[in-house]
Amino acid sequence: MKYFINAAEYYTSIFDSLWVDKDLYLAVSSPEVQEILYRVNEFVEEENYNAAQEYIQANLTIVTSANLTSLEESIYYYYYSVCLFFKERVDEAYEAIEKAVTLHSEIAYYYHNMAIICFKQGKYSDVISLLEQSRSSAIPFYLSSAYLAVIYSFERLWLKSVVCAEEAKQHHIDSKNLVELCLMTSSFKCSNQIKSDLDFSSFCQDDLNIESLYTQFPEAHFHSHTRKEGHDLCVFFACDYSYFLSHCVYSILSINAQRVKTNVHVHLFNDDGFERNEFDKLIKRVEELKYITCTYSFETIHYLDYYMDCPLYTSTMRFCRAYQYMQAYRQSLIIVDCDSLFRVPVNEITSHIHRPIAVLGDEYAPEWERLAAGVVYLKHGEVALNYLRHVSYFIMNNILLGKGLWFLDQIALKFAYEITLQDKPGHYERLEAKMFCDLAYTEQSYIWMVTAKKDEQTKYNHFKNDLKEKYFSIDELLR
Repeated sequence: MKYFINAAEYYTSIFDSLWVDKDLYLAVSSPEVQEILYRVNEFVEEENYNAAQEYIQANLTIVTSANLTSLEESIYYYYYSVCLFFKERVDEAYEAIEKAVTLHSEIAYYYHNMAIICFKQGKYSDVISLLEQSRSSAIPFYLSSAYLAVIYSFERLWLKSVVCAEEAKQHHIDSKNLVELCLMTSSFKCSNQIKSDLDFSSFCQDDLNIESLYTQFPEAHFHSHTRKEGHDLCVFFACDYSYFLSHCVYSILSINAQRVKTNVHVHLFNDDGFERNEFDKLIKRVEELKYITCTYSFETIHYLDYYMDCPLYTSTMRFCRAYQYMQAYRQSLIIVDCDSLFRVPVNEITSHIHRPIAVLGDEYAPEWERLAAGVVYLKHGEVALNYLRHVSYFIMNNILLGKGLWFLDQIALKFAYEITLQDKPGHYERLEAKMFCDLAYTEQSYIWMVTAKKDEQTKYNHFKNDLKEKYFSIDELLR
């Protein structure tokens, strides 16, 4: 597992817990032992792992004297391994699950759990074989197929990833959408064919009637002072009002702090809770900033009409609104996440970009994140417009088909590149994450972005607080 073990975001997600069969205790014939395991189940469900481990260990003598079958005894050690794992006593958890397997080798998820414990122990060479044993048992455990699909995708074993993903999907297993992501990306890498529930047909069409799709979404209202045609660069943000208050305003302030005149456009996705008076008060202060020319647009959206939540709708539809803006106002765009803090002037950032399309990326990331949506640069012209048109059409078409899923924006960016740009290397370049999306907050990077790891955000928060002190605090402004 050369590549997967470096993907902390993914392995901490799928290897953070064991499979707990809450009904397995019913296979024990002894009423006394069954009651013990029932209580352990309750403690685990309540996440009271201390009580679970203490209770099961305290009743060991009852279990050993109950004249259990090998299957029943294995069930005890299975539950015991679960208790020890959640107490982070992984070596003892491994011994317990190994004992369970020795006593009864036909329960597939024993091997699945053993694989997870091995991963925690750093025994990476055993993980794949144990998961394979789990999925190929007499009664297979198909969550192991889903895990293998992800691992094989990282390891670039495309055919194996496709087989496992299809197997998991056939049995309605989807681990946080990862099965679908593995299936579409691995099948494309494997055979140049995309296996997916999403509709990719638009990428092979030159004549896209994109305006017909826009009519099925809320109308975007551009503020009357939106700048007219011109070829200046514009930083494009899009978010809901809550995110505008908590992050986007400070992104704008960080641009102003670089003391270079910059065009900024904000598209707001509003629901019924939007306070227009508050926004007008705030935007007035933004318009007073010396180095910012800020314009904005709105749409009123009820997310459930499209079977999506706010983060998913806004993260995907921002590219569709950016296409409308670029088409209408003929400006180059740098589309940036709203939690960005700029460390250098925008014109200095773009001076390091030498192609009409540049997308944040990481060659070691999983295929569905090879092109990331955090920073996208588009130089106004037919090349960038055509690329963004394909991205936007794919997004809107799949939303209307009820197929909006997380990473839809990055899937669109990736496959618009793979199908429309891959044979045109002069049109595209990859932006390095360490410079354009710095989560380590180094002094030499261009843009800092927020991370979920709160203990690593000290420098980010200090910079944000400096901006509040230098300009204004949202809380104070809106009192």
